[in-house]
Amino acid sequence: MLGLFFNSTDTRFEFRDLAAAAELSINPIGQISNFRGKLGVGAPNPASSFQVIGNARIGTAANYAEVDASGNLRFFGTSRYIVPGNTYAFQALSSSIGLFFNQSLNRFEFLNSSGTPAWTLGATGTGVGDMTVTGEIRAGGTSGQARINAATTATSQQAAVRGRGINDFTGGYLGVLGSTAFDGSALSIGNNEIGALGISTGSTSSVNDNYGLYGYSDNVAVRGLHTGGNFADLGRSDFGLFVSGPSRLAGALTADAVSAASMTVNNGLDPAPGLDGPLLVGVPGGFRMSVFESAIQTANAGGPAALEINPYGGNVNIGQGGGSVNIATLGSGNVAIATGGGDINLGSVLYTDFSINRVGVRDITPEYTLTVRHPTGTLTRNGIAIVNELNNTTWHLYSFIDGDFGLFNSDSLKGKFDNVSGLYLATSDLRLKAGIRTPDAVSTRLAKLQPRQYTYRSDPDQHTYYGFIAQELEQVFPELVHQDQETGLRTVSYTELIPLLVSVWQEGQAEQRTNKAQLLDLQDNLAQAIRRIESLESALSVCCQGSTGQQNKALETPAGAATLGQNIPNPFQASTTIPYFLPPAAGAAEIRIMDLQGKVRERLTIAQEGAGTAVFQHQGWEQGTYFYGLFIQGKPVQVREMILQ
Repeated sequence: MLGLFFNSTDTRFEFRDLAAAAELSINPIGQISNFRGKLGVGAPNPASSFQVIGNARIGTAANYAEVDASGNLRFFGTSRYIVPGNTYAFQALSSSIGLFFNQSLNRFEFLNSSGTPAWTLGATGTGVGDMTVTGEIRAGGTSGQARINAATTATSQQAAVRGRGINDFTGGYLGVLGSTAFDGSALSIGNNEIGALGISTGSTSSVNDNYGLYGYSDNVAVRGLHTGGNFADLGRSDFGLFVSGPSRLAGALTADAVSAASMTVNNGLDPAPGLDGPLLVGVPGGFRMSVFESAIQTANAGGPAALEINPYGGNVNIGQGGGSVNIATLGSGNVAIATGGGDINLGSVLYTDFSINRVGVRDITPEYTLTVRHPTGTLTRNGIAIVNELNNTTWHLYSFIDGDFGLFNSDSLKGKFDNVSGLYLATSDLRLKAGIRTPDAVSTRLAKLQPRQYTYRSDPDQHTYYGFIAQELEQVFPELVHQDQETGLRTVSYTELIPLLVSVWQEGQAEQRTNKAQLLDLQDNLAQAIRRIESLESALSVCCQGSTGQQNKALETPAGAATLGQNIPNPFQASTTIPYFLPPAAGAAEIRIMDLQGKVRERLTIAQEGAGTAVFQHQGWEQGTYFYGLFIQGKPVQVREMILQ
């Protein structure tokens, strides 16, 4: 039962499967189409009614967001990840912990479980680059030892913390493992481990601004304390340098609480690509992270490197307080988000549910692999759009409030899928049309069409299809064939054949009504002729009862009456003879051979007056019942029936 089937009961064409079930049906009269199976994009055997395997892109060819086959979301070109101000960019589930963008204070904030900032970084304005931490800052150090804790992790690292001035030979270091020519100068400090080191060996315009280590305070600018208790003060109110004991410092060291603006790093300019910013985390010339102005850049050697945030787990919130978040806007690197697990919330617009591998657009609990929830209103461009970047040709999809699914081109409705039957409903409103008229010579053109049976070369199963060849159809109905500008391939508008078929059907109905009227006229004339014959036979019987010879003579030559005899033989095969009587001066006469619909199939002209015969020989006619009638001056006189075997 596999093939194209015409269901006359429901008046529709059906592509049936092996079980004779209609996988695709088209009702040309009702303009109804129905698809029963599964639809796959990149999925030869879709597992559900609609399945996509592979990457999906939204945007232009160069600037787009992409969801790959593993469900990962990436941004390319100038595409951006944007969140509103004063909201979370990333937030832990059922918790206040997350990355928040505080637009009111122009800063990024990592909020703790109570919703208060544990870490802030100024993004714009006068506080750009300002960073505050309520807990510890550690780079390789041990927790609980200090508010800012750093330690080297390899012998190749010469210091835990380094700061450099404009002069390359001027720098300050914490946690130093000294070496010859440290910091590129001629200074040699051996392999000594130094807690704090300030170096200024380069030449400057004035010796008054060249300091190896500088401290400023209203009490003690710098104090050095040994574990044994000895200490030395630099820049005290009473002494420039104060040392307690030969190598001891008496008393203790108390630090004030860190304020919101305890450290500011700002060089005024962003570094060039590949160079370090004013705040560096990592190894100079190796793997490192620089913070400058309102940006964070990771690097390795002279080029950019991957930036990992919580590579071993944990939630990451970006722009949670509001504002825009741009990811890979320069197009110079890929962005992978939550590849190790965890949900994603991008600006309360794009959500992911890692536990079931689903993505939602404006839907926080997506129920499908990809769920898009759009506002109501077709005039405000809601829905999903696909745009050609060359000429901005736009198609967009929209879910109507009545459940129908609409297709728009350049904001104009082109068609809908019915929410109950799934039928495609093409837009056909009178207000959209012009030049309306009845098509001409439809039946003649349709008679020239050549239906074809074929297979597609790309089909491994070589399934048989029925239809038309576009190039052949183009010779008869060029308006039904469209050639694609990009591929050059031709497509056929099969739906437009439906009104043409209806037009031909209407022509046939009109012709059938005409033939039926003619047949009724012939039947009426036949009844009249029969009555005339019966009347004539009755009169002859009365007037000729006394003479058999006279009766026979009257039958052979009826006075003034035209008659048509029964054909001999009847039924017949190849030919038959039809007797007739034509009175003198009766006028033009002929015998017409007609089918059951009243259509004249043959005409036999009668030229002989009086009694005569006409021989009818058919030319390959079908077997069945036919009528033949005597017509004088175009009017029927008598009609009889004959049978062709």
